[in-house]
Amino acid sequence: MKACFLILTAIYSACGTPPSAALADLDPLIDYQTKSNEFVIVVIMEQGLTEAQARQIALKRAGELTLESKNRYFSIESEERTQVMRSPGSWPSAQDFGTNMYQEKIVEKDFGKETLQRQTPTAEAVAAMRYTIETYPEKPRKKAYDACHYTKCE
Repeated sequence: MKACFLILTAIYSACGTPPSAALADLDPLIDYQTKSNEFVIVVIMEQGLTEAQARQIALKRAGELTLESKNRYFSIESEERTQVMRSPGSWPSAQDFGTNMYQEKIVEKDFGKETLQRQTPTAEAVAAMRYTIETYPEKPRKKAYDACHYTKCE
């Protein structure tokens, strides 16, 4: 079963809302780069996944991202609970987005708040853990993890 995930952040950071990311499969990971040495990893908490297991998945992915960015060490800058929205595999469909809102309003005279309220929701919220990591070429003075401990180094 294919599904599409969009990030819906429950906790806003001081810098604002993070960008949305999507998944085409049931992959439990979403990751994206926010700065040259900073990444966000979101682990979707489905199928009985615990926070400890989510953290191990995030650490492994952090190690991979660290090596891909040609660094060796990473630190976890923040760790928080969040939610992602899962929509049906057919998303987006014609029901999700109208063709021409102005034409509908003029021709059908039925486009407005009442019409939107009658539609059934097509997405559901799923719990997730969000990790922000920073990568470094050398071990920093603060607590950091060696990427080679979590993934294969060459």
